Amino acid sequence: MKLIILSACLFVQLSASFASDAHFLSDDFIADINSNQDQWEAGRNFDPNTPLSDIKILLGAIMEGREKRPEMVKTFDPLWPENKKIPKRFDARKKWHKKCPRIAEVLDQGRCGSCWAIATTQAFTDRYCIKTKGKHQMRLSTANMLSCCSECGFGCSGGWENLAWSYIKKHGLPSGGNWNTSEGCQPYNIQSPCKYSGQDSPYQPCPASHGTPDCQHRCTNGQYTTELKKDYRFGNLAYALPKDEKAIMKDIMAHGSVTAAFKVMDDFPSYKSGVYEPSPKSQPIGGHAVKLLGWGVEKKVPYWLVMNSWNDYWGDHGLVKMRRNHPRIRLEDEVWAAVPDTKKSYEDGVADEDSEDFEALEDSSAEIPNEEEEVEN
Repeated sequence: MKLIILSACLFVQLSASFASDAHFLSDDFIADINSNQDQWEAGRNFDPNTPLSDIKILLGAIMEGREKRPEMVKTFDPLWPENKKIPKRFDARKKWHKKCPRIAEVLDQGRCGSCWAIATTQAFTDRYCIKTKGKHQMRLSTANMLSCCSECGFGCSGGWENLAWSYIKKHGLPSGGNWNTSEGCQPYNIQSPCKYSGQDSPYQPCPASHGTPDCQHRCTNGQYTTELKKDYRFGNLAYALPKDEKAIMKDIMAHGSVTAAFKVMDDFPSYKSGVYEPSPKSQPIGGHAVKLLGWGVEKKVPYWLVMNSWNDYWGDHGLVKMRRNHPRIRLEDEVWAAVPDTKKSYEDGVADEDSEDFEALEDSSAEIPNEEEEVEN
């Protein structure tokens, strides 16, 4: 009996300790961030009693093993603008929102480490719409990427978004909207959006995290009339971008959003506004993948404009400005994309891995606006 009581007490103590592990969500931690700098503001995005495991499940970008997975590095594109035409500020939403309004939509991955899949499918949705000059508006399926790309990683337990881009090139993606919608062939298969704190949002708390849903070889939306194999959209060129901000900027200007991955510090979940950079005492808690859609300068601090996947009640309406070329962020080190192939269909078969040809690209972008102050060379 004593052993049972002792075991029960130990279990309660361990459970309480585990639940309080996310100390970085406390009011004191947030206040300390704000008292030691004024470049960005921290605030309440998550309930202070949120277990560390609930935060870590949101961080699904696997940062290890990337050096063992070589990818093509894109160093040239005839559609890239000259360096002198790169504006000081750029927002892909402003350039393409009229024809491709989905580019501004903030998503929520739910309680699943699917950031790698959401960032990739969201960016490719943007690029496909841009390539077709707004003719293809439907979102491409995160559910298919999450559940069917076994080579990409471990589904809700994390993945490599560079391999996700390769999957788009080789296997393609069907259409698929958000959770609990009747949009597309395979809508998202994880409950979302979620309420993460006592925030004043219309969302409801989501159930505990669960395993990755099974891959489906049919359209899960019974109202969708197109056959699965006729619904795929493909990428032509899957590539990494150099660790160079100008190359990244030029690719966004020419083709649209890209994805980036970085090591998340424990102060990041509490970001509210300003240009984020890790606090000196912050510690890494996992890897995360995001959509990068622009850049700018605020109070003389250069930043990347980043869209997160924790819904529009997180951060600055779902977005975060992240300091460029920061040694503890290194967002420029992990940037990938693909150029859509609007002519390829499922019947064409698996893509040829050696078919890269940047010279063959068609101009899918409008004239680059040059209304803002240019980047200094």
